[in-house]
Order: sequence, then structure tokens, then C-alpha cells
Amino acid sequence: MNETKKTYTGHDVAFIIPTKDRPEKVKNVLESISSQTMPCGRVIVGFGRIGRRVAALMAPFKVRILVVDPFVQDAQKEFPVLTLEEALPEADIVTLHASGHDGIIAKNEFNLMKPGTFLLNAARGGLVGEDALMESLESRRVSGAWLDTFGQEPYLGTLSRFEQVILTPHIGSYTLECRRSMEMESVENLLDALVSRPE
Repeated sequence: MNETKKTYTGHDVAFIIPTKDRPEKVKNVLESISSQTMPCGRVIVGFGRIGRRVAALMAPFKVRILVVDPFVQDAQKEFPVLTLEEALPEADIVTLHASGHDGIIAKNEFNLMKPGTFLLNAARGGLVGEDALMESLESRRVSGAWLDTFGQEPYLGTLSRFEQVILTPHIGSYTLECRRSMEMESVENLLDALVSRPE
């Protein structure tokens, strides 16, 4: 796994580990997650490179990890692979790492979650229905959320009114190490293509 993916997944894990050096709003949400749900059931939707890395980073915290991915039959025999409908009622934290832009979490899915669930999305903005999320936040079925991607960016929507929601402007990969790795990977791919190009 390259350093780009390692750096990127660190943001997801960091948002459920409280530290004292956080802005007050962020710290309140993180402390709530820590006090209510650790050890907890964490559902990882999408078990590709990023999802697997998140699972590896969370394992030392004795988190019960459930995997949702229709393309994964056996999560290396380490974690149960369930359908979304089976996994959501067991979740304290749902974290999205799926590709594509089709909706995954909408009203029906929120209704399957137990009260107090936290939602993390650093994958694609279109995976989560915003209106359904707001309803779930208002009813407290969802206690809090961190969103780094949105259907339209920059985001100017009403989720910013919710104190229990952390919004970041698509900055999951904004570290020096990650950007440097992305640039090097792009150059390497270009060179590979030029070398393999027929004369």
C-alpha cells in the first residue's frame, strides 16, 4: 500500500480519537463518540485499500469491525462480511469508503440504525442522502457526523447548522506527505505509459 492511502486513512481514524488540542465543537463530538461507543461496533462500507487500512488502524482499539462490500466474500477471515441491512443495526459508527456516486445511506438505512449512531463519510458526497441525514440528526437517531465530501462543493447547505456535525472542505488528502506521494505516483504512471507506448 502506498503512502497516499496510508496518509489519507489517518484522517478517518483520527476523527474518532479525542485529543485535547481540538476546537471545542470538534472535541465535544469526539468525546461523545469515545464515551458512548468504545469498545464499539464499527461498520466499514467499502473494503478496498482504504477500508482495509482503516480496519487495521482500528483493530488495536478492540473495535468490533463489520464489513459491508458486495465484492468481498471473505475479509481475510478477520472480520464478518454482512449485507448493509444486517450490519447497520449493529453499528455504533458507520464509516463510508465506497466508490461511485449512487446513494447508499438514505431514509430506510438511517431507520435501521440504532439511536446514537455516528456517521463518517470521506468517500463520495452522493453516498449519503442529506435530507435523510438531517432528519436523523434532528431525531437523534444519528448523534453526530463527520463529512469531508459533498454533492456540491464548496458546501453551503444546512448541515452547517448542526452543532453535532463536523464539516471539512474535502481535505482528507491535504498533507505534505500525501500530496508528494500523489505527485510521484502520477509521474510514475506517466513514465510507465510512455515506456510501454508502441513506436
